[in-house]
Amino acid sequence: MKKTITEGQAIILIDEAEVVSREQEAFYNPKMKLNRDFSIAIIQAIGNKELHIGLPLAGTGVRAVRMMQEIPEYIKQLYVNDLNKDAVKFIEKNFKLNKIEIKNKILITNLEGNKFITDSYGFDYIDIDPFGSPNFLLDSAIRNISRKGIIGVSATDTGALAGTYPKTCKRKYFATSVICPQKHEIGIRILIRKIQLMGMHNDRYLEPIFTYHYEHYYRIFFRVHKSKDKATKAFDEINSYHHHCNKCSYQFIDENKNYECPKCKNKITPAGPLYSGKLNDEKIIKKLLKDDKIPKEGQTILNRINEELPLQHIVGSYDVHNVCYTHKCRLKSMDEIKTKLDLKGYKTVICATKRTAIKTEAPYKEIIKTLTK
Repeated sequence: MKKTITEGQAIILIDEAEVVSREQEAFYNPKMKLNRDFSIAIIQAIGNKELHIGLPLAGTGVRAVRMMQEIPEYIKQLYVNDLNKDAVKFIEKNFKLNKIEIKNKILITNLEGNKFITDSYGFDYIDIDPFGSPNFLLDSAIRNISRKGIIGVSATDTGALAGTYPKTCKRKYFATSVICPQKHEIGIRILIRKIQLMGMHNDRYLEPIFTYHYEHYYRIFFRVHKSKDKATKAFDEINSYHHHCNKCSYQFIDENKNYECPKCKNKITPAGPLYSGKLNDEKIIKKLLKDDKIPKEGQTILNRINEELPLQHIVGSYDVHNVCYTHKCRLKSMDEIKTKLDLKGYKTVICATKRTAIKTEAPYKEIIKTLTK
């Protein structure tokens, strides 16, 4: 059923469906509004103008229309594409609905996504927001992005990345995913590693500058560096494995696959290999926090990331519920645990991807002592 909705500053004609799927005349997912909010916010935070922007999977054109309505001063050329001919009709109608003339500044095409990207002369910003895995567009996007350009990547196949379908993860992302308390951070880091590998064979280093998990998807914005040296050095950050013991909750990372917990000798399934570097650029996060147009749920995500920044170099976390369950101890509040560890001189923050977990400089023994006494 066709209906008109408002998103941001745009009026959009959509093909409404009870269940969002590829079968819609033009793909529109209302749950991805925040995703689009952040696309606009990140372009403003980066601050570069006269951008050539590529949208290979435009659907109804909602992201494109919003960009023209909300940040036209940043856009030199907007390339809007979808493989679905019906979607292209929606895109054209939606520009007209918003009284935006399709002239020299906007080019609408009906091509396969990779052809759309490779036929261009290069983009300063590419947004990859598919239904499922972003794999099929990554190589062409990386090869056709400008120096220090930005690529926004979404993945909605979190089941594979977060351990529900480990065989699928091996096939698609060249890594083993595991169901554990840290599964979403691990899933994000597996995804980043795959994308960085694809960057390396194109002599590019993809630096994560804003990373988050929300509802059913992961979203990462990369700044692309065309540098053989940086691409080579990046290899040092993509070889780690995360280990979580289901029996005693001990967790650690290293470059070896350890199948036995060093604390209690329980069997472990290592997750990875994965990316072990920083997930966010502090300056970008600070700028985004000042953007009062970002909705409440987006501000919540940013505040959680900002809180985690001092310890974002730590991979993994200790889930308080999990530790208390395995050690049969009374559950304490997050503030109480954080305060106790801080007073002992161990910097501690609440994990951005799991609000019942902590990242801390404290050793395992001190964590268990704090939680059990």
